[in-house]
Amino acid sequence: MPTLTEHREDDKNNTKSCDSNTVNINDLNNISTNGAAPPPDPDNENEQDKVLDDIINDSTPGPKTKGSSKQYIRNKSGWEQTQKDFNNLNPSNVKNVGRENVVLHGQLKDGRIVVIRPNSSSGRPTMEIRPIKGKRVTKIRY
Repeated sequence: MPTLTEHREDDKNNTKSCDSNTVNINDLNNISTNGAAPPPDPDNENEQDKVLDDIINDSTPGPKTKGSSKQYIRNKSGWEQTQKDFNNLNPSNVKNVGRENVVLHGQLKDGRIVVIRPNSSSGRPTMEIRPIKGKRVTKIRY
């Protein structure tokens, strides 16, 4: 195993070496993915917006509510799909809350809160997107 003294950097040639192993750092940018798109960056706020847009685009507008909430009915249904969509959003600070610890609560990069629960007043699994400010909650029924 190389020691710290055996590790050398050559900024002029943009290489790093350890004993006889030398890697050109520029070559790391050219690694082939066989034409596949790179995986999405879950830390990217825009990626979360894209996932939400995809969910809403694959939903139909739901009935109007008495309040300020906006509802959608997801074309893919069920609690498993609700959990999958939640996980695809990759929220931070995820907590199990609720009476039976089946409600998941997390935070998106822009500060919005996302909550999923297996049952709602409509009897369906639901995802809620709560804004940072204001009362306009988006509800997606599964």
